[in-house]
Amino acid sequence: MRHAEAEYHGHLLRDRPDLATRFGVRGAESRLVPVTEATLRSDPAWLTRLASRLAALDGRRLTAREAARLDSLRAQVARELAPHESGAWARDPALYLELGPGAVFESARLRGAGACARTRHATRRMRALPEVLRAARVTLRALPVANAAVAESLAAPWRAAMDSLRALPARLAACREPSREADLVEADSLAIAACGRFVRFLREERAGAGAGD
Repeated sequence: MRHAEAEYHGHLLRDRPDLATRFGVRGAESRLVPVTEATLRSDPAWLTRLASRLAALDGRRLTAREAARLDSLRAQVARELAPHESGAWARDPALYLELGPGAVFESARLRGAGACARTRHATRRMRALPEVLRAARVTLRALPVANAAVAESLAAPWRAAMDSLRALPARLAACREPSREADLVEADSLAIAACGRFVRFLREERAGAGAGD
């Protein structure tokens, strides 16, 4: 169980830093990694094998604390595997909202971190956001072409995320290092622009109203 746990945590830190932060695995709070066609081919098989190994473990032979860790690990692997099994990565833009802006906000409010550390983490994740969303436009290959009303409903949560990104520098104002503040503002602008391009992709390209960029 400990070996499987270490292996999965290594995967999170390397390949899914957004989930690492969400699951309480520390060490990747400044990183984001895109979901790509390559990871959509490789990750499901690896996660399925790990889930099978975890399912084969006999929780009755573990201490109560170890058994609780095993239950948590099984749930985390199942949660990561679910959108691969359902095909949601190819059709559900909400997953990329969690992978991108959502992960930025989690770094910005990270418990136990000082204001400047949270600013550094959020800044670096925002700088990674354009590449995350560029990849998303490729992997969302099964997103149905919709009418304007449906496309607008898909875009609405992203508009809300852009509003939250605009407010982020003020939320992190407790960090008084001028260089860090300047980096934050610049990264914030890049992230908002990337989200804006993604909104146009959802509203215009997917609604058949014209080219996104």
